[in-house]
Amino acid sequence: MGSFLVYLVTILIVAYVQHVHCPVLVLHSRDDEVVPFEFGTRIFAAANEPKQFVEIFGNHNDGFLVSGDVYKDAWANWLRFVEDGRAGSTVARVS
Repeated sequence: MGSFLVYLVTILIVAYVQHVHCPVLVLHSRDDEVVPFEFGTRIFAAANEPKQFVEIFGNHNDGFLVSGDVYKDAWANWLRFVEDGRAGSTVARVS
């Protein structure tokens, strides 16, 4: 996907997510060569509460594999978070 198209789609997602009123989880990697990391943080910033941002690692197509347990734990924690109905913004960073 061309960089202009990625930029355009990100702008549309940011505009859309501002109107979403349900829990939002954003998982993103600084190593993503298709969607810049900054775009993930913009989407997160635009989202309403409750929301969570989890930084994973690995490229666009293998981040979930490279991050392994971090990725799986993020989903498990998110599902518990949603089930418990907890609110609040959380940012998880992985080095």
